[in-house]
Amino acid sequence: MTTPAPYVPRHQVAAPVVAPRRYTLIGSIPEVPGDPDGRWERGIEYWSDACNLKTGYVDGWCPPDNPDGTPGDWDKPIDPYDPARVEAAPFTITSGIDCRSPVFPSQEAAEAALARGEDLMVEQRFWAQQMARDDLTVLQPGTTVALADAIAALEAEGALHYQGLIYLHVPVQVLTHLRARQLIERDGNLWRTTYGSVVVPGSGYIGRNGPAEQAPPAGGWWLLATGQPVMRRTPVFAHEAFDYSTNRRGAIAERTYVISADCLALAVQAATTASGA
Repeated sequence: MTTPAPYVPRHQVAAPVVAPRRYTLIGSIPEVPGDPDGRWERGIEYWSDACNLKTGYVDGWCPPDNPDGTPGDWDKPIDPYDPARVEAAPFTITSGIDCRSPVFPSQEAAEAALARGEDLMVEQRFWAQQMARDDLTVLQPGTTVALADAIAALEAEGALHYQGLIYLHVPVQVLTHLRARQLIERDGNLWRTTYGSVVVPGSGYIGRNGPAEQAPPAGGWWLLATGQPVMRRTPVFAHEAFDYSTNRRGAIAERTYVISADCLALAVQAATTASGA
């Protein structure tokens, strides 16, 4: 029988300051202030021109006349104005804490607890919202492709249908595989592909779950491509309460987010196993 080691009291010191995560969704996308009246907190919508790439051409700078001198029979192809509707629903992240102590700094503790899990929860909610978009296009459905082919397919399809910079959202597990295959390079606090797309590795991106909960086989992950994401969020709101009968002090902290992603929405299943190189 093993005798447990006796408790040895140690000198109490302050916990170390933890360095923040370097690569997150919040740190990779622009934040814009919400409208002062707060109406954006119910969700937003807008009409985007960035996916309207319809253009035409005519041969030559000036089509020739007919042999009899009459004007040439030609028409410039003109497509109607066709913007895409983009919407984003709100979500609120919360955290709470309580302690049986009349002097416990519950409000500060609740705000700190919210900050600790904020990146993770925001990424989880953003991933779930994007994977449920009505306009999401799944490339090569029913198959799992090599990682390089997956990135190439997302960027090629995105270049055909989106005017701006493409954002590639990948589970954090995929980042090492992308770097090992030299498919990405670091640009300050961002990762970029050779094409220049921004790669956002999310610790909260649920890469095993995709449209209709289609789980890739072992060694595979869902990758997501979107247009420009934009973040709106409220300040952190905290409220505390104290129960005089029990000396229990508690607080709740919360913040509301609306994160939109422009009209492009693509997904593909990629393999990270050796056979999926």
